[in-house]
Amino acid sequence: VYFGFAGNQDPGRNVVPTFVYVFFWAMIPLLSAVLGDVFRPFNPWRAVGLGSSWLRARVAPGRHHAPARFAYPEKLGLWPALLGLFAFGWLELVAGEDGREPKLLATLMLVYLAFQLVGMAMFGPRRWLERGDAFGVYFEFFSRIAPLTVVKRALHARVPLSGLTDITSIAGTVVFICT
Repeated sequence: VYFGFAGNQDPGRNVVPTFVYVFFWAMIPLLSAVLGDVFRPFNPWRAVGLGSSWLRARVAPGRHHAPARFAYPEKLGLWPALLGLFAFGWLELVAGEDGREPKLLATLMLVYLAFQLVGMAMFGPRRWLERGDAFGVYFEFFSRIAPLTVVKRALHARVPLSGLTDITSIAGTVVFICT
């Protein structure tokens, strides 16, 4: 975000467009398909949301985590994640040169952060991250291809592609995958 605002605004001379479109958008799905869900432990929105929930729970002693303000509506399903994925796809493929402007990308990172924080505050970090975080959901689908998975904090080998067989279909799942 800092380099998007303070750095050189020429997309060819700023690290932000390269980071967003090459590392984040292209490399993380590839790494996820080979190594499993590599994004989850490094997801900055997850860290902020879970950290905030933990801190809020400390204000109310006796709780291990802060409760969600609202129950996540089942009919909402993956539609918030789909909206984010579609918007990012539009930015990359339709916006043209404007979609590579460092200041615009930095601004959109902050907008996305705000969207994630509101979702996590309303529905709880864990539920929101598994259904509303476009990138977390997107990369998690790629991780289902991988021959490695983590179950109860232990690394396990599995047959490649076998993780695709246990996708739970909720509202918006098919449209998300098609997108």
